[in-house]
Amino acid sequence: MKKQDFNRRDFLKKSLACSACFASTSFISEVLASGGDKTKEDILQELDQKVDELMPEYGNCAQTSFGVLNKQFKLKAKKMIPALKPFPGIASRGETCGAVSGSILAIGLYFESARRKASTQTTNTTQYATEFCAAFENEFGSTMCKGVQDHQYGRSFDLRDEKEWIEFMTAAASGKCKEVVKKAVRFAGEIIIENT
Repeated sequence: MKKQDFNRRDFLKKSLACSACFASTSFISEVLASGGDKTKEDILQELDQKVDELMPEYGNCAQTSFGVLNKQFKLKAKKMIPALKPFPGIASRGETCGAVSGSILAIGLYFESARRKASTQTTNTTQYATEFCAAFENEFGSTMCKGVQDHQYGRSFDLRDEKEWIEFMTAAASGKCKEVVKKAVRFAGEIIIENT
């Protein structure tokens, strides 16, 4: 293959991607426009309020983060919320924080739905997830549940151990986990708003 042929193909791929980008932007703009004349800050404050409203209902960071973003950005994926029950710390093992899992699921669903509606093969979903993780890690020192617990509580808990679970729930009553969820959905919300 000649170098010139590769450059033509590359040019065509990028041109198609650009056209698809314009098509997906109109779909995403429709979703955000349904919010009326809200500013970015209005939407972020609504996300905070939805966390306060839904955290007691869902009971964990993964379900709440996804549930809030699902509701705010009309993802129409409420059926997925029960499946997120074991995601905090990935089966309570201290692995990926549930607020990270739930938010990344919402980011993926939001941008991949837009891509499918625009009939394009290109997407920046992984880039957006990477941006989200960088912002989250910058704020909490880690995307891992144990690392976030260390940051928020000065120690981590083995959530599979009944005694430590009780200690964690007592510590969590301070609202520090809710703070993590609020920051996570704000980071995800900003990515959605700024890339629409």
